[in-house]
Amino acid sequence: MPVLTHYDPDDMRFECQVACSDLTSKAELARTLDDYGTALGMIRARMGEKGTYNFAIRLSGKTPLLARLTSRAPRGAALDSVRHIAETKGNAGDDESWTYLCPEFWLSACQHPELRPKIDGLIDGIESLLGEANERLPNATASLWEHEETQFGEPLVTLLALHDRSYIPAYVRLLTQWDMDHEVHQAECIDLIVKTHGMCAETEDLLHCRAAVNPGQGGHDQIENLFPFLQAAYGDVTQSALFERIVATVHGRDLAERRKAFEDYRSRKAANPAARPPGLPERSLFKYCNHPELTAGAERLFARLDAQHPPPDFASA
Repeated sequence: MPVLTHYDPDDMRFECQVACSDLTSKAELARTLDDYGTALGMIRARMGEKGTYNFAIRLSGKTPLLARLTSRAPRGAALDSVRHIAETKGNAGDDESWTYLCPEFWLSACQHPELRPKIDGLIDGIESLLGEANERLPNATASLWEHEETQFGEPLVTLLALHDRSYIPAYVRLLTQWDMDHEVHQAECIDLIVKTHGMCAETEDLLHCRAAVNPGQGGHDQIENLFPFLQAAYGDVTQSALFERIVATVHGRDLAERRKAFEDYRSRKAANPAARPPGLPERSLFKYCNHPELTAGAERLFARLDAQHPPPDFASA
């Protein structure tokens, strides 16, 4: 079926409409995945066009009557969770992007291992689009958006990560690209993903990315809010490899910034002996936290890392 397009001037959104005529047919599912890739190409061609700030793919799917009588539609926690998000975030407000997902299509496609490379290829395409958008779109906020509250690809990778933990790395890859300084739904969705799958290598990577790589508004809050869950999983989360990894990443970024500021200051002072050192942000992690265990654990690890990698002494410049 052809990929149709529509421009909504009210939402300043360019939409591609993709339809699957039979959710029970592997061939039709595969064809629809190819159409989805075509839609991504159409969006790439429209990115940066004046007056267009949001981009979405509206996916629909049908199951023929006979197939409905002889097959079971995919169900489970992932479908129920995404439907709940669509109802609370979309239908109750003006953000319809979560209702465009058609989770039944993706869960039907996931039933066929042969289609996994196509799904992975589409996620690669979304990641590529996000990277390109971050470099060249002149928006007031970074990244690519389906709606002012939903970042591009967010509903899809949320569904897939809830359905199968092997898709959590896809969520992490997109998370590194999203504009988390304007986050809306991610905290709730990450909580769902972590609690659905428990602590494993994939969810540890997710929480590390969330808390330390692209924390946005609520990265540290996510760990604080999950504290009882993490304590139950680790006994003492501050002794876990995950917590050490989070603190080490934050410390490393802070150290790099301080070293750069030190070199800049030393250059300024060479030219002007009266130059003053820069005002640097307070070095803290979980300092203003409701769980003193997190505060103490972070301070302990910061002290150890400072001893191993001393920060520059601006008084010595």
